[in-house]
Amino acid sequence: MAFNLASVSKSRRKSAIKAVISGVSKVGKSSMAADAPKPIFLPLEDGLAGLDVDAFPLASSMDDVYTAIGTLINEKHDFKTLVIDSADWLEPLLHAYVCRQHKWESIETPGYGKGYMAAATEWKTLLDGLETLRRDCDMNIIVICHVKQTHIESPTAEGYDAWTLKLHTKASALLEEWADIIGFAAHKIAVKKTDAGFGQKETKAIKTGERVLHLEAHPAYPSGNRFGLRDCALSWDALASQLQA
Repeated sequence: MAFNLASVSKSRRKSAIKAVISGVSKVGKSSMAADAPKPIFLPLEDGLAGLDVDAFPLASSMDDVYTAIGTLINEKHDFKTLVIDSADWLEPLLHAYVCRQHKWESIETPGYGKGYMAAATEWKTLLDGLETLRRDCDMNIIVICHVKQTHIESPTAEGYDAWTLKLHTKASALLEEWADIIGFAAHKIAVKKTDAGFGQKETKAIKTGERVLHLEAHPAYPSGNRFGLRDCALSWDALASQLQA
């Protein structure tokens, strides 16, 4: 292939997205994903109660996960979005799959982080499959994940606490690098100061009832995107309106 100016082509952004949507339990991550175009859920946890959506049976092994993805790649259908719910429930299945392949009792068995390195390789295989689904079938991929609080040591500032994906650090890094959109779903909080007596003020956090999808990069939670998207309401319509702008 000639690498000259005649070989230059202009890249275009695909309409199908690959997104990681994280947040605390019961904030509405699955409900938001259910409003994406023609979704089908791949459930790893029994958390679809109340949602009127198409879904595969509850996956109990990585074989189930790979079979579901292969079905969407190879069989004819009109689904436009795959929702994996959730990554942190998938990870133990992936670890068990890797351990079975290597005849390890646990992912810690080989020591020196070798188990997690093997798991990272399997995560790459999974993400390659999702990329094939997106590329060949033009399907949106939404991966839902819960979060945990982690203390971050920074070389340029004092240490601080932050929300991070509830995954091993290697898996988290791979998933965040893979995604075009990383959104953090949260309740919008208002701060109210009240009189506590004796000249003292008491600060209370109050839920406003609103929910926000944080899309702009922030050190306190997993977020960021490649499209210049801004924080918005936690709804598919609010996200889609920015993608179509």
